[in-house]
Amino acid sequence: MKKLRPSFVGKLVNGFRSRKPEQSPATMNKIPQIFDDPVVDLKRLGQIAALPEPRSRFIIAITPRSGSSYLCDLMTKVKLFGIPGEVINQKFIPKILKRIPGRNPDEYIQNIVRFRKTRNGLSGLKASWFQFRNFKNAMIDESFLTSFKYIYLNRQDISAQAVSLYKATESTVFHTNKNHDHNAIEKLQSLEYDFTKIKNWHDHIDRQERGWN
Repeated sequence: MKKLRPSFVGKLVNGFRSRKPEQSPATMNKIPQIFDDPVVDLKRLGQIAALPEPRSRFIIAITPRSGSSYLCDLMTKVKLFGIPGEVINQKFIPKILKRIPGRNPDEYIQNIVRFRKTRNGLSGLKASWFQFRNFKNAMIDESFLTSFKYIYLNRQDISAQAVSLYKATESTVFHTNKNHDHNAIEKLQSLEYDFTKIKNWHDHIDRQERGWN
């Protein structure tokens, strides 16, 4: 990838003035449809519902490319903080439901924190603002979310974060600690600077930051 000029950050900051709301496929709420008529294993539902409640719950409030995957991998490995993953991401919910059932979003998230806690009684998850907002809006009683402690994970240089997100989405190389096919690596290495796309990702991150705040 071409090296960015020193004036790049200044150009980004000066260029990122208009912040228009948008409804992209990634932000459209599909969660009500997922729970419209779920296939539920009632026996397993009862087993998980009978598990003890965690003594403490937390949500890591993230934005993309903020280092959350690395952080949550470490937290999972030490077996002291539950298994903090993107369990309310609408892309992952259908698969998770097969193992951790719930007849509605409220029951689902309650079962999630029961099932994914560690022996010390801690349970957590991570979510971007769009994921959190969509899930909250689909809940019957969102008051359960007040029982969580919120940990806000921010990246100080949002311009570098936008560049990182642009590179990841264009090349599909999101994690350097995983193997990628030759085409993805080649695309990453040959990627050209695109101010418009980077600006769009900057606005995307900024909207989530402001959502959490």
